[in-house]
Amino acid sequence: MRATLNKSARADAPGFGMGCEAQSAAIPSGIASIGNEADCPKPGCGSRAGLVQRCPRLRIESLRARLTLWLLLGLLLVWAVASALAYGQTKRSVSELFDTQQSLLARQLLGNDLH
Repeated sequence: MRATLNKSARADAPGFGMGCEAQSAAIPSGIASIGNEADCPKPGCGSRAGLVQRCPRLRIESLRARLTLWLLLGLLLVWAVASALAYGQTKRSVSELFDTQQSLLARQLLGNDLH
């Protein structure tokens, strides 16, 4: 069975039995209702001219989520400090090792074996 614009092959299909004029009137009102819902600001968001809405800062309501966030931030800070200290200590050790090896090489080249 072939479906036409205003007749459907299924009896439960939307628009079944509607004439062309009824369908033409229903389409713009359906599109307008979708657009009106999209233009309404979400709860907690301030309305703004144009298409963009500005929402306030994200607020975490859950105590578990807040504690987890603070714990992760604290761990990140501790990791950053430990990494910086380890980097500085390693840099000093390598520099000292390089200086020692360079002075030993210089003594060998000059023939001044002081051992």
